Amino acid sequence: MRIRVVGEGGVTNRGHQKKGGKFRLTIGEYPATSIEAARSLANAYLDQAKRGVSPVAALEAKATAGGLTIEALAEKFLSDYVYLKQLRATRRYEMAIRIHIVEGVGRVLADLLTRDQVRGLIRRSWFECHRAARGDRVLAAARRPRGRLWASCGR
Repeated sequence: MRIRVVGEGGVTNRGHQKKGGKFRLTIGEYPATSIEAARSLANAYLDQAKRGVSPVAALEAKATAGGLTIEALAEKFLSDYVYLKQLRATRRYEMAIRIHIVEGVGRVLADLLTRDQVRGLIRRSWFECHRAARGDRVLAAARRPRGRLWASCGR
């Protein structure tokens, strides 16, 4: 199903709301979803679009309702990996995660984190620490818990 949401395209000179770009929604597969159920779901999506509510955004919010934020994921990483293994670089992991990662994107849901947000996070850490190597170390902490991490600014 392809859908356009009213109001996402701006407003005309006369004050009417324009429809936004086209979005594709999957309703379901035929044997698993009956035709009647597919029609009722399609009508519900069309009704949301006519009211100016994006069904795509509503489905994304519903899919990640029980998801972890980056801050919660970072705390889980610290407790399940760093503290459990009693690493020598525990303090450096904490500083890198708390100063750079949590401050930058801590409230974002982990499922909705984009590449652009990660790139911006690394750029900011480069400019804050005045060294490109610091940004690489923050990226190492964001990727996986391997190797040494020297992400604190040393201030």
